[in-house]
Amino acid sequence: RGTDRDPEQAFRWMTSAAGQRLSVAQSGLADMYQLGQGVAQNDVRALQWYLMAWREIGEIERQWIQRNIADLEARMDEAAISDARRNARGCRENGFNIC
Repeated sequence: RGTDRDPEQAFRWMTSAAGQRLSVAQSGLADMYQLGQGVAQNDVRALQWYLMAWREIGEIERQWIQRNIADLEARMDEAAISDARRNARGCRENGFNIC
């Protein structure tokens, strides 16, 4: 309220919150990567963050995330999907320090 929209600043805040294991922020960050809002569009990073959010988010949001995962995987090749899954696993295993 009272300020201009700043997608790049929003991306920085969302990244910080996602790194603190907040699943809603993780799915929001995935949205930003998927749509290219505040950051260059990147399907691998979008899928990575959706996969991380999937584990902790509520049932209603999980259905929405599942649709986004399916949409992304439908347009990605197997190597890109594998990269996203490996990135998500590495991020979780390293306490979200190298995401």
